[in-house]
Amino acid sequence: MRNGFTLIEILVVITMLSILMMLIAPSGAKMVESVDNFITKKNEEKAVEKLQFQAFLRAKEINATSQKILQKFNIEYITAKGLMVKKGNDFE
Repeated sequence: MRNGFTLIEILVVITMLSILMMLIAPSGAKMVESVDNFITKKNEEKAVEKLQFQAFLRAKEINATSQKILQKFNIEYITAKGLMVKKGNDFE
């Protein structure tokens, strides 16, 4: 009756495992790289969304400030060419 493995059997198993690892390792590295790229892309998207939201808030703040200024000087709106139209003026 045998109580263990022979040296040859252990060496064959180690050789088979090393060959298997040589085949699997490159695909594992590619998978890790693709996961890193995905995480980087998602972080960049979050940063862009944060900047867009900050820009929206700033534009809202500028709009509120400009509305107060327009009301202060009794200006209804400013045309695309920069002409200020006061309330009650008719340009017909």
